[in-house]
Formats: sequence, C-alpha cells, structure tokens
Amino acid sequence: MRFRPLAIAVSLLLAAMGGPQSAANAQVPAPLPQAPQALAVTITPIHGADRISTAIECSKHAFSTQLSLDSEGYRTVVLATGWDWPDALGAASLAGAVDGPVLLTNSQFMPTRVAAEIVRLGADRVIVVGGQTAVFQAVADTCLDIPGVTTVERLSGPDRYATSVAIADRVIGLLGDKYTGGAFFATGRAFPDALGASPIAAANGYPIYLVPPASTLRTDIAASLKSHEVTTPVLLGGTTAIGTSMADSIRSITGVVPVRLSGSTRYETAISVADWAVITQAMRWDKAAIATGLDFPDAISGAVLQGRTRSVLLLTDPQALSPAVEQALDLHREAIFEVRFLGGEYVLTNELREQVIAVLAKL
Repeated sequence: MRFRPLAIAVSLLLAAMGGPQSAANAQVPAPLPQAPQALAVTITPIHGADRISTAIECSKHAFSTQLSLDSEGYRTVVLATGWDWPDALGAASLAGAVDGPVLLTNSQFMPTRVAAEIVRLGADRVIVVGGQTAVFQAVADTCLDIPGVTTVERLSGPDRYATSVAIADRVIGLLGDKYTGGAFFATGRAFPDALGASPIAAANGYPIYLVPPASTLRTDIAASLKSHEVTTPVLLGGTTAIGTSMADSIRSITGVVPVRLSGSTRYETAISVADWAVITQAMRWDKAAIATGLDFPDAISGAVLQGRTRSVLLLTDPQALSPAVEQALDLHREAIFEVRFLGGEYVLTNELREQVIAVLAKL
C-alpha cells in the first residue's frame, strides 16, 4: 500500500474536529458588536486567518453539507493558486457550473486545511485551474491522497489567455443545454474589472475570457466564441481596458454589439456590473457582499457564495468606504437585508465596516 502522508494528516485533523464539520459546528465569526440595534440588516463577516482560510470559510457558508452531483456525476471542487490572479478569475464560472466552491492553495504544496475541507464536502473530483507554474504538479498529485478523491483534472494553456479559453470551453461543455449564450470579456493585464462579475459568472454560467491589449481577437478566443454561439458578449471595463477595436472584433465574431460595463474607477465598474446584473440577470441586492478592490482572492472565493444566493458583490478601498459605494449602498438600502464582509480586519478595516453600517442604518 502506498504511504499517504496527506491522507493521514487529514484524518487526524478531522478526528480532532470530531469528524467532518457540519453547519452546526463550523466556526462562524460573530456579528460586529458595533452594529446598532436599530439596524435591520444582518452583518456577516466571512474570513479566516489568511486568504486560504477565508476561501474555506466562504465554502462553508455556501455549502453547509456534502456537495451535490454535477452534470458529469461528480462532486467537484475547483482549486486555484491564491497568489496569482489570471487563472483564478475563470474559476468562478467553472465552480458555478459544477456547483462547488473555489478553494485556494499554495502553489507548491497542498495545505492540510484545504484537504480537510475537500473531505468535509465529500468531493470526489478536483479540477485544478492553471498550469504547473501556477499550481505545481505535486499539488495535483497530492489531491489523489485526499480521502474520497478519485479524479483530478487540470485546465490550462500556454498562457493566461489560452487558459481562459480552456476554462470557458469546459464551463460551456458542463452546462450543455443550460448554457444561455453569455460571456464576459476582461483585460488580461489586471484583475479588478472582472471581480464584480464573478458572482454572475458563477450564477449564470458566463465564462470570463481574458483578452490581450490588441485590436483584434486571438484566433483561439474567436474559435471558442463561434463554436459556442455566444450571443450576449459583455465587456468589463472602459476603453483603456478593452479598446474599441477589440470591441468591434468581438461584435464581428458574435454578430452582436457587446454591452460595456464600466466606471471611472474599479469601484464604479463593480457598481455598474451590479446594477446591470440586477436589471438583466436576476441578481439581487438583498445579500450584498463587500470585498477589497486592491487584491483578488477574497472576491473570487466569495463569488460562488454570492452566485448561489444571486447576490451582488461590491469592491471598495479597504481603508475607507469609496464614495461611489457609499452612494450605491444608500440608494439600495431598502433592498439590502444582509451585508457580507469578505476578508478579515487586516483586509477590510473596522473603520470601513462601521462606515457601511452607518450608511445602512442612516446614522
């Protein structure tokens, strides 16, 4: 019998926890003590000690029990590196397609706590997104040491753009007849514009294609769009992110004028995405989440949770509430019944949280 150190470590960890955690005994942070009694909104902090643990906490909130079977008969989790964003951006739509969480890993080794969460979820398949420089092959191999896991798959390409195509093709294949023709397009040079769209990608199965700073589409992206008959192309960000020539190229391939969602800042772009999604994509403000707009892990980790409850995601400066976000919260205050803070106090400060509460309480 092959020696399986990770399997033993996970078994010991689960034994120490009294078995796989259920919703009843999972550790959920207490609501903020500063919340005034008059506030008719639930304040839900979702975080761990670091980005990997925060992803685990998001998974626990989204999936309190064992995962359901996906369209291919597996219980699937999606695994991405927590330290590089291009591959992780596509993970939200993939996780939505398999109805599983996005879990983050160290690039070089599998953290025992991540393996324990995979066991708790009852997963038997792990899909790794990104090449071997993003998630080492040793991590993928180690997944087979996790109790219950029988299948490990990797989606990757020679660069970030090809990887986004591989993920998009897999998402649409998993959805089959349920795919409705939507697709997001984001710059491959920066992550912020795509973050606000990640819950919609998870909820509605819209893949996120990364596009380079060029005037026309790459042939692999164009071939993917034609193959899948994309009918609702949505550009994320302004013309400095995706130029007008690229927009024209997408129109010529799809035969549809793309929708462009943008703002003068990353925070305003996320609001634009949220407003569009509520009007056209059956998303809601009722359980809005807030994440930092200066880093990607917490927003990506919370995308599936937001997608499963069809709730929007806003980005903000982590030190102080961005004026545009303050206005959006005030405008939709009557529709918001819960606010989820994605990330700990080292990511979203107490001052920021108090500002959000004050807006919602109209203090």
